[in-house]
Amino acid sequence: MDYLQQSIDLRRQDIEPELFAIALAVRYIRELINYGGSDTRRPDFESALHPEHLESFLTRAVSIMWKDARIAQEWLKLQQVLPLMREAWEKGQNLFQEALERAKSDQEAIEYLSMIDLAVDCYAEVAASRIYPDHPARRNWAINVYMLAWREHLLKDQEGEEHAEGGL
Repeated sequence: MDYLQQSIDLRRQDIEPELFAIALAVRYIRELINYGGSDTRRPDFESALHPEHLESFLTRAVSIMWKDARIAQEWLKLQQVLPLMREAWEKGQNLFQEALERAKSDQEAIEYLSMIDLAVDCYAEVAASRIYPDHPARRNWAINVYMLAWREHLLKDQEGEEHAEGGL
């Protein structure tokens, strides 16, 4: 059992409430990193964080003088993986742009791309899995940003259609 897990094991009678709370926070941030910035473990438009949100928080967390050196080390480890997540974020944006460019020349593909379930399962998941077959956290970041870019594009298209309809 690792240190964080021991710190949140409520069967232990010697857990300090402050350490328990900090360990839960570290664990939560670790899960956000592992699930692409989403606390739902799936692409989620409402809760998805951008890498800079985590970078800002982790910079502050690392700069604090923690009573427990192991907690300080956990924050530092989380901060050190963020450049990889930012890279995956940028690749996810590029994957969406590439898929969009390919789909523009094929009406059937653009229709499929506009359906959220197909966009996630057939486009984002497949493209991210090809780039990050052995890195689930990076794959999740790429998928999340892919779907955020998808949503942004879809909303722009819908606004354009509504504007065109309103102008008639």
